[in-house]
Amino acid sequence: MPDIATINGVAEDDIATYNGTTASDVTAVNGNTWVHVTYMTATGGDTINTVGDYKSHVFENSDTFEVTQLGNVAGSYDAEVEILCIGGGGGGGSKPYWGGGGGSGGWAEHTGFTKAVTATTYSVVIGGGGAGSTGSGHANTGSAAYNGVNSTGHGLTGNGGGAGGQTINNNADGGSSGGMAKQSTDANPYSGTQGTGGTAHFGTAGGDGIYGYWYGAGGGGGGCGGAGANPADDSSIAAGGSTKASSMSGASVNYAGGGTGGHSGGPGAITGAAGGSNTGTGGGGGGHISGPSSPPGANGGSGIVIFRYKYQ
Repeated sequence: MPDIATINGVAEDDIATYNGTTASDVTAVNGNTWVHVTYMTATGGDTINTVGDYKSHVFENSDTFEVTQLGNVAGSYDAEVEILCIGGGGGGGSKPYWGGGGGSGGWAEHTGFTKAVTATTYSVVIGGGGAGSTGSGHANTGSAAYNGVNSTGHGLTGNGGGAGGQTINNNADGGSSGGMAKQSTDANPYSGTQGTGGTAHFGTAGGDGIYGYWYGAGGGGGGCGGAGANPADDSSIAAGGSTKASSMSGASVNYAGGGTGGHSGGPGAITGAAGGSNTGTGGGGGGHISGPSSPPGANGGSGIVIFRYKYQ
């Protein structure tokens, strides 16, 4: 028994009544099954954006994505979604002289509407940005920078970004690597290392640091669009790695840049810029010119998760 798609050339979705009966209540016409088209419906997220035939649920806080109805049009994304998942950015280094920038959160995504869903509830966790290093004196008090926290949604994980390096220890690996800061007494310091990569976790390396007898500068944190930069000299700010754009939210948005490096050879104390909320951007490193303390490294930005599907 064939399914009815049109009646007298009119698409069944556009027919409100049939012979005085509400069209959605009619199951058959002249012995032919009238299968009314339905599309996916869902709830959850801080904002829901509608662009064309698609809806995007944008999560800036941990919550649930609930599929309340599946579609019934085979081959028309009736039970499939796209997902973007970005971890929190790493905190910027500082302790005690100058620090590297924090790495961006890792980038994980399903595109092409290939991720199957059922009519159920999916947990969404938004990773927080890592705290930046606190300023400290020559006695090396204060805290080190922290990695960002993972974001997760429907089996995807965007790793938290690596913390920025400091003048007493190496930078950290993560979704992207934090920038490196070199200790002036270290004859063979470490350089930035590659962040967790591959198809599910996109990240890049942090920049290398430089040092002099008293002064130095940290490398920029890696971003999802490119690696962190090396400082030109001990009084320059190394740029963080570039962002990466996505239109999953319904508009093109840049996410997941690396934090800038700090330095101690410039005209005055500097404090790195914090990574913006729900961007996965790493925090900038702090640095100073002289004295017993340093400005702190900046905090990394929190992550984000987006679900997108066809709704009409």
